[in-house]
Amino acid sequence: MRVLRGTSVAAEVAYHTGETPADAGAVTVTVTRGDGRVVVAAAAAAAGADVGEYTYTLSAAVTADVELFTLTWTSATLGQRVTQVEVVGGHLVELAELRVDADLMSQSRYPVKRLVAARDAFTRDAERFCGRAFNPTYGKVEGVLGRVFYTSHSEVRRILSAGVDGATPTVNPEGWTSSRWGQIISPYGWTLTTVVSYEHGLDTTPPDIRDVSVLAIRDRLMRSAAGRPNRVYAESGDLGTTRYSTPGPTRLTGIPDVDAVFDRYRLTAVMVA
Repeated sequence: MRVLRGTSVAAEVAYHTGETPADAGAVTVTVTRGDGRVVVAAAAAAAGADVGEYTYTLSAAVTADVELFTLTWTSATLGQRVTQVEVVGGHLVELAELRVDADLMSQSRYPVKRLVAARDAFTRDAERFCGRAFNPTYGKVEGVLGRVFYTSHSEVRRILSAGVDGATPTVNPEGWTSSRWGQIISPYGWTLTTVVSYEHGLDTTPPDIRDVSVLAIRDRLMRSAAGRPNRVYAESGDLGTTRYSTPGPTRLTGIPDVDAVFDRYRLTAVMVA
């Protein structure tokens, strides 16, 4: 799940035996940052409203900056489960913007969790397709030998923490620099950088991206109601053949108006001199 930085969030896990929700007894949770630093170890999780559900609240102080938290939930009887909470600087669209659509107003058919899941899934697809994040987002690199290296992200904004030669990562380390093309420069010489966490992405979602994202997420949510299997790309009948626009290597969604906007923001290659 993705949450805004500086907000309190109740992380959740569900235990099952097969398909049946199961009481896991006393459950503890360990929260770890992306660079390996432990936030809390073996804290008691609270039982949720339904059988097998457990929660643990990450405070606004803990989520103050972009991050990727890994939560390891442990039950003496049902073992471990692992979930993640990604803290970001903004969302592609707000839930209220999705609710404006008449087809998505129903709280019973489209509960908040379903809208959030659809928005998060589409956001990740859009980021992979374009090669960039549209809001401040967490990233990291590990096990790099040398002074200058490249990340898999563009628009690296700042370095959050860095650990060298196996040392515990230092928060807001001095002397490290970065570039919009994903380059990170260490202040040290030829050494092993164990892990570097950084923030990358645009300042905020561009208006045109926000507008078409609403259309794309709506399409995903309502696709199952269209009556046409996802694998169908053409249908033939008495009046000829109807071909459908579908997602592909050069089309994020298959919706022409949406894909035309995202294509303008796509980074197809990074040249390294």
